[in-house]
Amino acid sequence: MGFLTPNRRREQGFFPDVLGSCFNDLSLSNFWGLPLTAESYAPKIDILDQGQEYLVKADLPGWDKDDLELKITKDRMILKGSHKELVEEDNKDYLHKERRFSSFQREIAFREEVLADQAKASLAKGLLEIRIPKSEVKKKKTIPIEID
Repeated sequence: MGFLTPNRRREQGFFPDVLGSCFNDLSLSNFWGLPLTAESYAPKIDILDQGQEYLVKADLPGWDKDDLELKITKDRMILKGSHKELVEEDNKDYLHKERRFSSFQREIAFREEVLADQAKASLAKGLLEIRIPKSEVKKKKTIPIEID
């Protein structure tokens, strides 16, 4: 909520300090203490180098595979998600009603080229696992240089 933080300068005098302290105490919430801002989400991601392949794990509790889009090129992976969850009550006298809309995009660059067409992904119990085989490991060519 950096946009609510005023620029407090001493040379402006008394009034900016009083107003500034009011803005510092202001939070974007309604009467019930619930935030009024849009929910931002970034899944926690682990990347393991397992020699012949990369294993990418993303925590996505409550997400379905239909909410996700995965693209892999020879040197990077893009994972996007868009999730809408509505909690509706039939009781019209409700005091509280929530909706959750969240989206994210994560892009990961690999150190080595990968075989995108051989990648496999699975989503179970809120954990997305992506196995991405590496391209053939190229042997590094060492050239001896003669020193004069």
